[in-house]
Amino acid sequence: GFTKLWHMKQGLEPPCDADEAPEKVGRAAATWASLKHSFTEMPSQYKTLFCPGRGDADRPTISSGYTFFICFRRACNQNYTTFWSFFFSIVVFYGAVGFFFASLFTIGDDPPNVLGGYPSDICSLAYPALRSNCKDLQSNQFFALMGSIVFIQIAMAAATTSA
Repeated sequence: GFTKLWHMKQGLEPPCDADEAPEKVGRAAATWASLKHSFTEMPSQYKTLFCPGRGDADRPTISSGYTFFICFRRACNQNYTTFWSFFFSIVVFYGAVGFFFASLFTIGDDPPNVLGGYPSDICSLAYPALRSNCKDLQSNQFFALMGSIVFIQIAMAAATTSA
């Protein structure tokens, strides 16, 4: 349809039909073509990317490294409009990391406990061998860890959107 007509108008060979099988290329030929491209064309593409030509006198071309620097500086200026917003976001970030590491450690020999012991009606249903440990505090670090991770996520969101 349209694709064939467009190719013919541009003076190009029209693409093959969907029912026609495309030309098969062997594995060795494909590997050779890839290696040839890697050694002949890619170095010049990298040279053009990192060391472009001078460009026009009115609009000189800059390298990709300098482009990254300009975009990074602009992003920092958008996120951190003042020194205090930057300082506050760093304090919040390190505070969040501090709370995270504090949640991993505990005071004493017992692991962190956030759930407490089981209720007495649950303990009465337990096996007799387990009833002595039923009233002890549960060792469950998962909830403490999830709480600190949620705190870090909220703190990071607040730090990156502070103005």
